[in-house]
Amino acid sequence: QVAPSPGSSALMELMRCHLDQDARCLVATAEGSGQQFAALQSLIPVRVDWLELYQLVPTNPINLSNCLKAAIWVHGSAHLFRVCMDHAQATHVSLADVTHCVTSDAAQAHLPLGWRYYRVDAPTPQCVRLALEGEPCVKA
Repeated sequence: QVAPSPGSSALMELMRCHLDQDARCLVATAEGSGQQFAALQSLIPVRVDWLELYQLVPTNPINLSNCLKAAIWVHGSAHLFRVCMDHAQATHVSLADVTHCVTSDAAQAHLPLGWRYYRVDAPTPQCVRLALEGEPCVKA
């Protein structure tokens, strides 16, 4: 089954409704991501097993300087945002002039002070368009 909307909350609710005590649950994520699924253990009546399938590693030749032409960047998760920030720092590219769309408190926490951002419910065109109707926040 597919959750009715993007994001882990909808998926975990679907799992809560459909998994019984005879089910098995395996959460497969990237290394260091998927912490929101820790809440599953209290929501479903089965043991949750974890499998970190891969590690997100920025590779060259990503030229972030060329990407700075886009005024708004959408980040799908806190983990993806952190990988992006690490790559920018390693390549000495400032992302301070970009307005970021973030999906969680964890992603928002990675923003440096003074950076502009929108909080979006999910990294979808509809959610981003809705957020862009307002004014961006500034990390204080």
